[in-house]
Formats: sequence, structure tokens, C-alpha cells
Amino acid sequence: MACILCPIPPWFGRIAKPLLKDRDLCFASLQQRQIAREANRKAGWPDWLDEMGAAPVAAAIAGA
Repeated sequence: MACILCPIPPWFGRIAKPLLKDRDLCFASLQQRQIAREANRKAGWPDWLDEMGAAPVAAAIAGA
């Protein structure tokens, strides 16, 4: 059983993280982006809300 589950962590990094990033940048509300930023920080992931022109959103979150 363990051999079947071993490849899942690399798949998560290659498949799920880009999907989550796209969802956070394109579809999340300001409140959801604030939650995502905190969750990413706790997980040790990059703060992608500051990437790709999301600086105005980051400023809005910081001012909220």
C-alpha cells in the first residue's frame, strides 16, 4: 500500500499547487485571498498573491 501512495506528494506539488494558485489569483474574493495568504504562509509556500499584478489586491488585503 505504501508503494502506491509514495508518488502522491510530488504530484501534489506539480498539479495541485498551480491549480490553487490560479484559483487564488483569478477567482478568490478579497476575504478568500486573505485566508489563502495565511494558509500559504503557514505551509511555507510562496506568497503568490504578490505575483502577476496582484499587488493592488495585496494592498487591499493589508489595508483591510
